[in-house]
Amino acid sequence: MSLNLKHTNYGNQTNNADALIIDISNGLVSFAEFELSTFKPVFITQSNLIENDFNTSLLKALNYFQFTKKKYTTVYINYFTERFTLCPSLFYNEADKKDLLQFNCGDIATDIVLTNDISSTIKIIYSIPSVLKSLLDQTFPNHQLKHSICVLSQLMLNTKDLSNEMVLLNVTNYNIE
Repeated sequence: MSLNLKHTNYGNQTNNADALIIDISNGLVSFAEFELSTFKPVFITQSNLIENDFNTSLLKALNYFQFTKKKYTTVYINYFTERFTLCPSLFYNEADKKDLLQFNCGDIATDIVLTNDISSTIKIIYSIPSVLKSLLDQTFPNHQLKHSICVLSQLMLNTKDLSNEMVLLNVTNYNIE
């Protein structure tokens, strides 16, 4: 499959991109616009985020590439933070999720604690800064936010070609390979 990048038309309302995937991880944000009917990528780019002004630099990137001007059918946001823990679904209690996360990862200050189902038997509990969550909610009200580990795990568990293969997952302080 070949991918044509046309840097002169991002933000153009006439292209066929109706889905946006945003991947946020350790000072880097990646954007991919897709045509959902064919799952064909239309535009892919990434941008560095300034650590001490993370939200402002994210908003500048969203505006620069004109993603905020488009009306996407679907917006997926994959967020990686090292502040996460896994919990068997049988032992999960909504009221205790913050305490469990803080026990395993330390103080999360004013972060919001979220969960995703990796499978019917495993939950991931993680935190996201409340200001970042608010920015994402205001910019893309109907987005679907998941921890990157959840997305990767679901891909490995649910993709037939990968489900029967041996997969080595390397989780470091800064990325997942």
